[in-house]
Amino acid sequence: MKISFAGIYDRGDLSKERLHFRADTDVDLSFFVLFDTQLLTAGQVSAGNHPSYWFTPRKIPRGQHVVVYTRAGSPSSEPRSNGHIYNFIFRGLIAPIYTQPQVSSVIMELQTWAVSPQSPTALPPLAPLVPDYAALISALGTGNTLGDLPDTSGLGDATLADLMSFKPKQ
Repeated sequence: MKISFAGIYDRGDLSKERLHFRADTDVDLSFFVLFDTQLLTAGQVSAGNHPSYWFTPRKIPRGQHVVVYTRAGSPSSEPRSNGHIYNFIFRGLIAPIYTQPQVSSVIMELQTWAVSPQSPTALPPLAPLVPDYAALISALGTGNTLGDLPDTSGLGDATLADLMSFKPKQ
């Protein structure tokens, strides 16, 4: 994971309730979502009916800290005397979230996402998958075993002879 949680502090006190984590690599918070969850066991959470928070774009360099307050406020950054930089973010909620010890948080990094359209649309058919014959020929020529070859599920009825006679475009 690219972050490390320090914890949730001052549970139930809206003016001070916050969670704290550190960036272990350079991160862009716009790819992270904070989910409030219910802790079931040490390794199991339930989403239940809890809010989530998708961070706004903000680059956090490796080693900097992020403190997310439940309450309203203005985002800011502060250097500390120990050399650490703290970034403060505010969710703008009017009631505390972490009032019970089993209420927890999960932060997920999202690589891609899709947004639902405002009105339903018919999806066009998918184009057929085109196998990468050149990669297969190249892999066969390097003495790889069948288990080392790329995915061949898109080859259809092609035979080994078909593959061996394939000539990539120059």
